[in-house]
Amino acid sequence: MNVQNVSLRYLTICMLWVLAVFSSSAFGATEQVRISSDNDDAEELISDGDMYRDSTDLEFGYDDHQGGLQIVGMRFQSVDIPQGATITSAYIEFETDETDSGTTTLVIVGEDGDSPKEFKNGKKNISKRTKTSASVNWNPSAWNTVDELHQTPDISTIIQEIVDRTGWAANNNVVIIVEPGTGCTSINCQRTAESHDGESGSAPVLVVNYTVGSSGSNLTGSMNVDNTFRAYISTNDSVQGTLIGSGNDWPTTVDIATNLTEGQDYYLHVYATDVGGVAGFLGDFELTGTSHTFSNGLTVLDTNTSDWSVSTTGWENYLPVSGYGLNGVSPWGNRSAVNGTAEWIWSSDNNNDNVNYFSAKIFVPTKKPLLDYRFDDCSYTGSTGDVIDVSGNDYDGTSNGTIERAENAVINTGLDLSNTITDNWVRVPNESVEGLNDFSIATWFKIDQQASKNEQYIFYALGKNDQDKEIDIHLHIEKDNKDDKVHVNVAKKGENFTVDQNLDDGNWHQLTLTRSGKDICLFIDNVSEGCSNKANADTINIEQNNAVVIGQKQSDFGNAFESEKRFKGQLDEFKIYDTKLSETEINILYQYELTDKNYDGTLRDPVQCDDQCDATPGLLNAVGIKIGSGSNSQINTTTEALAIHAAWLTAGSPTSGLIDSGTYNVAASGESTVDRIDFGGSNHDFSGTLTYPGVGAGVSGSDFLVHTSGTLSLPAGTYTIYVEADDGFSFIMDTLSGDTVSFNKFGSSNSGQSNELRFENPTANSNTGGSFTLTEDSVFDIGAIFFERGGGDYLEISISNDIRSNAAPSGYEILKHGALGGKVKFGDCVDPSQIDHYQIIHDGNGLTCTAEEVIIKACTNTYDGTCTLSGEAVTIVVNTTGSDIATDTITFTGEGTANLAYTKSESTILSIEDASIIPASPAVCFDNSTTSCNLFFDDTGFRFYENTETNPIPTQVSAKPSNTLKIQAIEKNPDTGACQATFIDTTTIEMAATCVDPIACAGSQVAINNLITTGDITTLDKNSVLSYSSVNLDFSDNTVNSAEFIFTYPDAGKVQLHARYNIPDENGDPSGNYMLGSSNEFVVRPFGFFIDVVGNPKAETAAGTKFIAAGEEFSTVLKAVQWQTDDDTDLSNNQVTKNFGNEQAPETAKISPNMVLPNLLTSPIPGVLGNLTSATFDTFSAGNNAEQGIATNDDMTYSEVGIVSFTANLTDNSYLGVDDVVGSEPYVGRFIPDHFILDKIDGDLAAICDSGSSLETMPFAYSGQMSTATPSTGGVIRYSFNPSFTITAKSVNGANTTLNYTGDFMKLVGDSIIRKTISQGTDTFFAPIMDGEKDGSQGTKLTLTSDLKVVTTASLKNNEANGVVTYTYESADNFVYHHVLNAETEKFTADINLPIVSVIDSDDVTAKDADGDFDNDGNPSNALDSVLTLEPTGVEIRFGRAQLENSYGPDTSDLPQVLSINYYTNDGYVLSETDSCTIYNSDNINLVDISLDPGTTDIKEDVSGKFFDEIPKGETRKIILTAPTIAPNNVNTGQVEVIYTISDWLKYDWDYDDEGIDGLYDDNPRAVATFGIYRGNDRIIYQREISR
Repeated sequence: MNVQNVSLRYLTICMLWVLAVFSSSAFGATEQVRISSDNDDAEELISDGDMYRDSTDLEFGYDDHQGGLQIVGMRFQSVDIPQGATITSAYIEFETDETDSGTTTLVIVGEDGDSPKEFKNGKKNISKRTKTSASVNWNPSAWNTVDELHQTPDISTIIQEIVDRTGWAANNNVVIIVEPGTGCTSINCQRTAESHDGESGSAPVLVVNYTVGSSGSNLTGSMNVDNTFRAYISTNDSVQGTLIGSGNDWPTTVDIATNLTEGQDYYLHVYATDVGGVAGFLGDFELTGTSHTFSNGLTVLDTNTSDWSVSTTGWENYLPVSGYGLNGVSPWGNRSAVNGTAEWIWSSDNNNDNVNYFSAKIFVPTKKPLLDYRFDDCSYTGSTGDVIDVSGNDYDGTSNGTIERAENAVINTGLDLSNTITDNWVRVPNESVEGLNDFSIATWFKIDQQASKNEQYIFYALGKNDQDKEIDIHLHIEKDNKDDKVHVNVAKKGENFTVDQNLDDGNWHQLTLTRSGKDICLFIDNVSEGCSNKANADTINIEQNNAVVIGQKQSDFGNAFESEKRFKGQLDEFKIYDTKLSETEINILYQYELTDKNYDGTLRDPVQCDDQCDATPGLLNAVGIKIGSGSNSQINTTTEALAIHAAWLTAGSPTSGLIDSGTYNVAASGESTVDRIDFGGSNHDFSGTLTYPGVGAGVSGSDFLVHTSGTLSLPAGTYTIYVEADDGFSFIMDTLSGDTVSFNKFGSSNSGQSNELRFENPTANSNTGGSFTLTEDSVFDIGAIFFERGGGDYLEISISNDIRSNAAPSGYEILKHGALGGKVKFGDCVDPSQIDHYQIIHDGNGLTCTAEEVIIKACTNTYDGTCTLSGEAVTIVVNTTGSDIATDTITFTGEGTANLAYTKSESTILSIEDASIIPASPAVCFDNSTTSCNLFFDDTGFRFYENTETNPIPTQVSAKPSNTLKIQAIEKNPDTGACQATFIDTTTIEMAATCVDPIACAGSQVAINNLITTGDITTLDKNSVLSYSSVNLDFSDNTVNSAEFIFTYPDAGKVQLHARYNIPDENGDPSGNYMLGSSNEFVVRPFGFFIDVVGNPKAETAAGTKFIAAGEEFSTVLKAVQWQTDDDTDLSNNQVTKNFGNEQAPETAKISPNMVLPNLLTSPIPGVLGNLTSATFDTFSAGNNAEQGIATNDDMTYSEVGIVSFTANLTDNSYLGVDDVVGSEPYVGRFIPDHFILDKIDGDLAAICDSGSSLETMPFAYSGQMSTATPSTGGVIRYSFNPSFTITAKSVNGANTTLNYTGDFMKLVGDSIIRKTISQGTDTFFAPIMDGEKDGSQGTKLTLTSDLKVVTTASLKNNEANGVVTYTYESADNFVYHHVLNAETEKFTADINLPIVSVIDSDDVTAKDADGDFDNDGNPSNALDSVLTLEPTGVEIRFGRAQLENSYGPDTSDLPQVLSINYYTNDGYVLSETDSCTIYNSDNINLVDISLDPGTTDIKEDVSGKFFDEIPKGETRKIILTAPTIAPNNVNTGQVEVIYTISDWLKYDWDYDDEGIDGLYDDNPRAVATFGIYRGNDRIIYQREISR
């Protein structure tokens, strides 16, 4: 059978070579593999899991010998099928061992493994193996004849699943398992086949038929060309390509054929020539295979005028072909081998020696996505379906939160999720993923580089509950580290792919995920990042609403979103496919989108939205309208012409019919785009005159108008525009950006607006011009109209680049795109302003003796009491108007201040005009309590300031007394109008304070210290009616007569102070008329943040108390607190600012970690700063009053080991637009790993011989064999490749490796690694103490001694880096099998397993043990407390012995002593011919007197050597006894006993008279040398050899 198998493989190889040489298409092959080892077929009894590997047959179903149902496993080694092969059929062939005919039902499955190992004796070694999802039912027919061959049904689905595994490679092993099926319960359910143990040549054989090779297409065609041609296939339309056929006789139809590679686009090129006539071409072509189509979208193509192009100059400059007629046309007649629908095609350049270059495209059709979000939508408002699916399947999504359009995306626009809120995501219809099996998801992403978080969820789909992650794609960004990861889950299981690049580098990246069954593959930027089979093969099952989102992780359906999990950045081109994309298809998609094309290679149209202008670059829009009979059939004025145009637009731009309620009847109309404004029946002053739009429909003659509109861009400079028209006209320039035009008019008319040239009447004398100056580049919306009532008709508008007053044409150019050396541009767009409204902030009162400050804000949000400041620079005029007016023109960005000097005591009204940017909504005034625009100016009042009158009250700190502030009572000097002091001594006034933002106070009162005493003043909500508290103040300052005071407010927010004084009447009594005044609105900020990390031990060194595990949740309380002292660093007992967090736009805070230890700079291995999650504190105002100003995050995590400090800041680093609020916690930690992950390298065992001058490997070891040179060093079984394992420190759930588990933070010591030990009596031994598989001659496992060296702390410390500790077993470790009775057995391969009971560091961080938990006891006696077992590849073990043979001969001859080394086999002892280590030495011979004095003979010469070097190998005859000399008793015949002292492992339990068989293998070999006779000694019977 072996010969046959080799021949078959040789034949297969030859055939593959032939196929490879003669075809590039797919080829077929057959692989046959027979079971080749006793341990490759086995049976398992279902009732108890017992294994039987030595059965002489295989009973499928019921085994009547064992008395029960059983499972059969078969391993086929070295199955030579390449990965990616297509399995066309497969079966197993058996030879009948016993006849059976009962009804039998069986099930065949495979082991779902890359290359399974042989079967072992451990219980359930077959059933516990992971099985394929594919299975085949087998109901075998009767097996009536022994030695008859039978086959299973087709098992190709099972083999296909195995070879499709990502880890499969040619020559891996395959395991097939046969189990009892339903109804198989009795002895009748049985079929019995030969096993390898019974008859190796008839063991089961696996037969697999498969194909490999191209999955592309075949191109065939039939063609005629008049007269000669050559056909080529090319991948470039400008390159000739590879010749695939030719012909030189047009009546002969030539067939062509070639193969096309999958994924490659092609061009079919035909070079055709003719002499003296048409180079006509006729043909039909077909694609089979097929992964290609022609340009018509079909797999068949005839010659025609639609899908072919032609050139007469080469493979370039193609034009459409010309048709000459269908197949059969003269002069060629019918070509029967070509389709009748084919058309003769040629180039119309039909001259002599005609040469044509024909081309037709063959391309790879692109799979159509199931869902296609281009994110080219104009806005995201949260309305249902505002995220458009262009696939045609109506899977429109819905936006949520504040989502913007991302400009400059991959194609057009994208989805911008950068806004710093939790609620930014897109709801995706469940139906888009429900029921998917194989699928692909592709998208482009660009991460916001300012994002501090490292977990970013792109796509998330829940199934039946919040733990059921049906599809999960999210990024894990390692800041400043290339090893970013992409986490993928499908049907709750998945893989973490490590990506060898920075994904947050500020660039766009494309991600594609494919899923087929359990296999998931990831591609980043068209590069494979690997595949995994760890997903679940289940169908995607979405059971509840609101289950699928883009850009967030949801912990519940439609809610429970996490700010730290959201995607912060931009997405584009998101697609879902209901199939697995191939690598070629992924490449095509990537290349298309990279070059701004759609997935199918078509061009993407630009996005046009309502907020964008609809201008066409370089062009204007023109409309012509002719008026016919109606109630008004004549156009008399420009005003009437404009009204007709407006009515025509209102009516829907009709080509004819009544408009304007029947006033006008449209006789004709038309539209066009133009690059100039120059219309007429003929040229006027300028050439290039255009015909009227709609002239073909009748727009000409009389009573018609032409309207032209669009955008005009001009750079800064001086210009003159001149209009010539017959009849009246209007030309207007409305500013879109830049300067406003005001014409300096000249000519026939000065009517119209300042930015308009206009002539109203129907006359030819309408020529009018106007000049203007632009100080900046400007864009205008222009409109030009003229009408013709009758007679001559034209409109010419010209322009010059200077100021002039003469008529055209001298010095002018026609107004067209590109005029004035390119300065004139039509069709430019202007970005629309983002300003929604202006806010006018004032306090309601001003003084007539000084300018009043009014704050102006440009806001982009709809007014809601807040203002989102614009980033656009704007110039406005601020007015306050009463009986007089005061103005101030200011330019600002965001917020500016106007100073209004109004000198009359009266009420005025604030307003804004002439804004350079027109807002979308009217201005809003605000005077602390209302939206009134009334500003009352008075001759008296108060003003507040610091230091000087021009310095308003600055920002204050909560509870901290202010610097000295001042209040001044002033009045207008009636003579000079200047301000002067009203009070000059101590005066009692009234003061109050209001909370501006937050608008409601939280109970705290403002305190005023008049430098003598302190007292609270009334502190009111923003919209409350003011009430006041009396305050005594000293206004006797001789300089400015101001009173000094100190302000204190034990809370946070924006506040304002108010003062009033009841002016006495002429009698000195209160008059009820008040002097009033208010301070500026100023901010009182918290002193700082107190950070309280609950349970934090605040370790300062690596020896400090541990805190929690990396990734484990902990609570942090953040308090905004008041001032106590300037040098205050411990804020734990500071009072809370209870109003913090109640602002109109609530303030939020963030905590950032900073590395303390391991130090980033000074540690031997620099530390890595981890990721802090849930670090944003959004809510400081929840709960009861005692909790105001306090925020708590209970789910914070930190991803690394070590000690960090925390710094708290405001999220936007500004409290109400002023200073930041800061807090710190200098020591947080020590953080430790959550657990360890262990990965092993099993290593290899070898037998090491040290009997020579150097160590060498021997092919086996003997039971009991010790080191020859120094037996005390142990057994000869050592490592040829040392086993090792890595201990990787992980955070919770294994989310990341804790890289800082290093140096002093690495807490593993020698005692941390606990090996399994076995106690026997008072002794304890390292495991293993017996072989894992082999039973000895006494039916028990063979015993051995494992001499393992102690794990030292140094061995761990010297082999750790970046969170990974490597332990390598010591080279001095050794093993020896015991040389005892039970070991006398057939040679075998050592099965020495090295169990690790536990790995526990000094912080009690552990690895999972065999029962799935974390072992914390390290008890070696606990069988389940085993975290890892290393299984080094075994070495062959033999039971050996040394044997001396009896010798005899004449007393005159020397006697050789035959000494051999043997080992045990089932057929007895045989020479150990491959023992390359054991040495013989004549010095080891001892002689004992039997009947001859030993002194009469001796070793002839000292000899030594290796048994391996002798002939035959394993035996020496070089130890020779000399013939006896004459003894003193004259006896020189007789016997001596020859004893050879041998190593213990070659001793034996010999049956000697004085010992007998005692079960101890401690006897040296002995023999009898007889001199003087010719036969052996009868008294010695080697009973041991006979009986055993």
